[in-house]
Amino acid sequence: MTERAYALDDIIRKHLRLKSYSKRNPETIIEKGNLPLENNCPESAAYFRGASNSIARALELLNAYDNDAALRIIDQALGENPKMTGLHYGRAIALARLGRTVEAVDALKLLLSESPQHEKACTLLEEIAADPTTNLIKEADTAFHSKEFHRAFKLINKAKSMKHPAQDIDYIRAKCFLELNEPGAAREALKEELRYHPSNDKAKMLLDRIRSEHTQMASVKIRSAEFQELYQIVMPYTMLSEDRLYSLFAIAKRVCLKNISGNIVECGVAAGGSTALLAAVVRKYSRIPRKIYAFDSFQGMPEPTERDRHDGRTAEESGWGEGTCSAREDSLMEICRKLNVQDLVIPVKGYFEKTLPASQVEIGAIALLHMDGDWYESTRSVLNCLYSSIQRDGFIQVDDYGFWEGCRDAVHEFEMQHGIKFAMNKIDGTGVWFVKPEGHASYEIETA
Repeated sequence: MTERAYALDDIIRKHLRLKSYSKRNPETIIEKGNLPLENNCPESAAYFRGASNSIARALELLNAYDNDAALRIIDQALGENPKMTGLHYGRAIALARLGRTVEAVDALKLLLSESPQHEKACTLLEEIAADPTTNLIKEADTAFHSKEFHRAFKLINKAKSMKHPAQDIDYIRAKCFLELNEPGAAREALKEELRYHPSNDKAKMLLDRIRSEHTQMASVKIRSAEFQELYQIVMPYTMLSEDRLYSLFAIAKRVCLKNISGNIVECGVAAGGSTALLAAVVRKYSRIPRKIYAFDSFQGMPEPTERDRHDGRTAEESGWGEGTCSAREDSLMEICRKLNVQDLVIPVKGYFEKTLPASQVEIGAIALLHMDGDWYESTRSVLNCLYSSIQRDGFIQVDDYGFWEGCRDAVHEFEMQHGIKFAMNKIDGTGVWFVKPEGHASYEIETA
């Protein structure tokens, strides 16, 4: 969780006094008078008991941080009786925790329109509404609907850089990418939106539309049935192209069949699809015990530098700057569980310059290094820390060599500094792979 998300949750905890709650005192989340109860009316009393039980259950779920379930109960209660306006306070708490801060603000405003003296709601509204991410999302949405697409793009990318995964950030980014005629980027932004907010129906509909209008994105290139079986499972969890994923699959298989000793390291994991694919290959083919070390911040990209450009545009201008390519750590473990490889994967959370030196001894020898850090500084950190641990005849795949200038510069600077030359094998317009120079002539990777 990012610092801003922690701060937001501190705000919420300050206003939610769950420990003082009891089943006889449901006013913690719903103010007195909001439940219609007529004196000496058995039907009304029964309804009150049922509503109180629902409120109690919602509070238990909020206390357990099961915010989705709490929200469902609260929404159902409000659907049955819209007069229970006090429930909007609990609804706002659940929404804010889920990153849906714009909706949380709306819920609090609705409550205050009925109960303007609700002190907790007033204070919580002031603090959530002051969140710069919330304000930037609103500004970006307004700019987009005013057809100020470049301004909307700039605002929403600034919101993204704050690393607070509020709902609709990536949805608005996707709409901006479409206006810039970048459907592939829009698709990836929507996948990111749905990783954090799987119930965002607007994002689902837009993603379905992109897929139906751009069928070439889903066309199968690699004919390997074994690979395709894995690819169809991991595809929602990765930003890598089919070609680059197949390259990793083939290299990992080669490492296992040739029994090259060492673990596999992936620097830049995002949602975990490529990590899980590598682990699945190890599970099936490795003759020796291996682990897959998965390094990622799990909160998006670090801040890029001026060297991190594509076609002359800075990373921020391209829409893929700080905070992008993010996913929670549980996304990685979810796809690993789907392939039953979670026992082979070791996630390491944090930025490379700190986590790699601290893990170098534990990792030991490396048979395959997958570098997907995008930026100049990230690429330098990986090579400087891990290159010496790569086994003779070990493999390196660099995901962003052909896209980000900073990544490419870092690779060539490393070559010059160490008096070596990597014999690059192109995968597609972005990725390359090579063997550690001492044994480069030893292998050819199988083609599809």
